[in-house]
Order: sequence, then C-alpha cells, then structure tokens
Amino acid sequence: MKKKNKKAGCLISVVWALALVFTFIILLPKEKTDGDISSKGGQFSEVESEAETETATEPEEKPVYEDDTVSVSFVSLYEVEYVDGVAYLQLIVENKSDERIWVYLENGSVNGYTIMYGSGTPMYINPGEKSKNPFIVPLGNTDAKCLDDIKEIKFSIGVRNEETNEVLVTTEIFGMSFE
Repeated sequence: MKKKNKKAGCLISVVWALALVFTFIILLPKEKTDGDISSKGGQFSEVESEAETETATEPEEKPVYEDDTVSVSFVSLYEVEYVDGVAYLQLIVENKSDERIWVYLENGSVNGYTIMYGSGTPMYINPGEKSKNPFIVPLGNTDAKCLDDIKEIKFSIGVRNEETNEVLVTTEIFGMSFE
C-alpha cells in the first residue's frame, strides 16, 4: 500500500511540474514573429503628424521631450497576446534633476477617445537614473480592440517631486500617428 501511495504522489508531482512549465511557456511574451507581441513605431509631434507604420524587434528610441528635469524617448507601443483590451506604451525617462521624481501621463486619448493611462507601478526615478516602466493603454472604451486598430495616441507628460508632490513639469499634449 505504501508503494502505491508513493508512486501516486510522484506521478501527481510530475503532472503539476509539467503543468507549471507549460503555463509558463505559454504566458511568456515573445516577439511579433511568434504572434504573441506586436509593436508599433510612430512619429511624435505636438501637432498631428504624417502617418508612419513600422514593426521593430529592436525599437529605435525617438525623442519626445527634454528639459533640465527630464528626457523622454518613445521606444514602442505593444500588446501581449494573452492580455485582451490593453496595449503598452514603452518610454524611456531619464531624471536629469537632483531630486527623486514621479512621472505620469495625462490628457490621454486613443483614436480620439479619452483614456486614462495606467501603470502597474508608479514611475519613480532617482536622480541621474532612468526608467522603462511601461504605461498601460486601456482600449476597452475606445474604437480600438487591438494594436492594429490604433491610429493615433495622445498624452502629456507630468513630473512631480516624489517627496513634496510639487509639480515640476507639465508638457503640451503630444500626438503620435500610426497610420
């Protein structure tokens, strides 16, 4: 009887281990060539820009905004196949100040529908350091159901002192076209 229980316990352990491995493999994001992640490049401007579409495995950074406090560059707009109704905006933000800052996006829109950009964790950046924390682009209340439906995004960049909450930067609204 002990031998049967031991074999059953080993079998159950092996099945659970295989299930975890397969789940992990399925949920790992991959490049668009595997059909799991799609990314778009685009052209930034303070006014609507000429249409441009590209797919990149190594996205090129495109400057968006720079002053004495921060430098912001666009990296990519992407989606993960197993997360419906959401895209991700990847920016690189460099803190050029001597204080810890909090960076956020305001005045968001997708294809002319107002949205509120989110973030899984706030983008706090120490002096002299950078962050690539992606911003969440909710598509549920827009006409875009997936990355390919996004024709234009807009946002402004806000920067605050993390400790005092003092507003350090509020930019104009930037538009990015993907047509």
